[in-house]
Amino acid sequence: MKNAVHGIIFKGFAGGGQGCTSFSPLLKTAKNASDHAAFFEAFFADGGDYLRYVSSATDGNIAPGDRLKISRREYKIGAVVNVQTDMLRKRLEEEGIIRG
Repeated sequence: MKNAVHGIIFKGFAGGGQGCTSFSPLLKTAKNASDHAAFFEAFFADGGDYLRYVSSATDGNIAPGDRLKISRREYKIGAVVNVQTDMLRKRLEEEGIIRG
């Protein structure tokens, strides 16, 4: 879930399957990220505020196709999540990180 919120803020989303449309990153320049490093460190801490803006779109069960064995001890797990981009954008505007 942390990676999904991080991706929406810094990288955007290319769209594609499952009814998702492309989405530009909320933060356009890396300078803004470095200027507000303390905010993002606290925001993305374990149990941080990022959890307010993301939820699981499934019941938590992992389908067999969502698990990919990479090596003997490593797996790659896929998950479908919902990110509340409007609320996330509003929070970043309130913090002065992006313009409205």
